[in-house]
Amino acid sequence: MYEDPLYLVNYLYAGLWATKMFDMAMKDPADFQRRYGALMAEGFDAPPKDVMRRFFGHEMTPGDLVDADMALLRAKTKALHELYDAIR
Repeated sequence: MYEDPLYLVNYLYAGLWATKMFDMAMKDPADFQRRYGALMAEGFDAPPKDVMRRFFGHEMTPGDLVDADMALLRAKTKALHELYDAIR
């Protein structure tokens, strides 16, 4: 199918956004709840790029998302490694 590759790319992009939002929720739950509540209350009344700029307070490029998500994955992997070392 022609659509399948585009469909999978959409999930990759959504995963990048979700990982960034997960990190925000873990670092500052109150701020994340405020921002997410405002996002849901305002609805999706603009192009996605503009909606996400309002949510994050600045533009998030795909490169920014990848960098932020990789930093989170490295931190979580390091924490897991330290946990394993502690129980050995």
